[in-house]
Amino acid sequence: MNVLNRTEEVIRHRLCLRCLGKGHRQSDRSQSQLCRKDGCQAYHHRLLHGAPRLADVASRMRRGLTPIRQNVERVDVGLASRRTSNEVICAVVPVRIRGNGRQVRSFALLDSGSEVSLISDRLARQTGLSGPLHCLQLRTVTGETSVAARRTTCEISSLDGASRFQLKQALVVPQLQLGTRTMPVSMMKKQWYHLKNIRFPAATLDRVEMFIGMDVPLAHHYREGKVGPNTQTCPIGVLTPFGWTIVGRVPKVLKGSDHLEEDRWVRRHVMGGSGSFEELMERFVDADPLTSPIVPGRVTTDERVVLDILKSTTRFDGERHEISLLWKSAGIELPCNRASAMKRFFTNERRLVKDIYVARKYPETVLQYIRDGHAKRIAQDDLGTKGRTW
Repeated sequence: MNVLNRTEEVIRHRLCLRCLGKGHRQSDRSQSQLCRKDGCQAYHHRLLHGAPRLADVASRMRRGLTPIRQNVERVDVGLASRRTSNEVICAVVPVRIRGNGRQVRSFALLDSGSEVSLISDRLARQTGLSGPLHCLQLRTVTGETSVAARRTTCEISSLDGASRFQLKQALVVPQLQLGTRTMPVSMMKKQWYHLKNIRFPAATLDRVEMFIGMDVPLAHHYREGKVGPNTQTCPIGVLTPFGWTIVGRVPKVLKGSDHLEEDRWVRRHVMGGSGSFEELMERFVDADPLTSPIVPGRVTTDERVVLDILKSTTRFDGERHEISLLWKSAGIELPCNRASAMKRFFTNERRLVKDIYVARKYPETVLQYIRDGHAKRIAQDDLGTKGRTW
């Protein structure tokens, strides 16, 4: 009997949810204990762990909706953990979820061992996701668990919007169980130099509310890698559609840590990196206005000077646009470069003496510069102007 059937039987026979006894209410139990299964802190019996909300089950029983038992799906989810006294590294990536006109930022786990993508019920409510109800059989290395799930559709993307994926068969489950903790980021960056320039997002496990499974295979694609001196003793940085990720084996002792870490495979997801030139230009033009709002009326004096110069000097000559130099003030003084100009003059003179071909081309090039407007003769009135001798 799965957990959904057990919950229905408990409600049908009016049993206590904490001890499964009869003849008393749940609030009368003065010695109630926590479930503690997979770290659960709720006051219910361990046999009812993973059940949907009791109000939903009771409402469905009153309406006589029992066909849900016949709609049972079996899904393999690659989650394995062992209880140790040390910290277990959590593999997360920041994502943006869109659905029903809403978008929410959260963290997701790239799980290549899962057949489907899972979304927590809390994240689904924030995004406004809905769908038909199913009874889902989750099969892990420790056995099978029955949970009530809803099938829904949404879109996920990286925070910068460069990568987008459609989830057409995602499942909404009551809660995602993660018996892990976050990675000591600073220690890893100090110990492995090839990971030094990768920026890690700070994430807590209570914000990991999605598993991205292999129903979105391109989300697990590696585009680039950063390999250390020894791949057997240090992680490898790889670039995914969601940014840089670290995969590999962590040594037993992390540098600067007082406790031992067991050998385990990890995957740590971060944002960063850059795409092609076309992607960068598209992101530059199509910027999110919420991140850099335009506040009218807040223009400094220097900005007004720049705008006046742009407005008064910008012109199109038929082939190209021209604009005056954006001097900070009209009385700017340039340093006298006579010494460097004389040095270049004598250098060119020696070269013209040695090379007859260059000597013939030099005057032609100077005349062409004058015709194109790139150079001009200095008038007698312009000589000796202080701060403008160049």
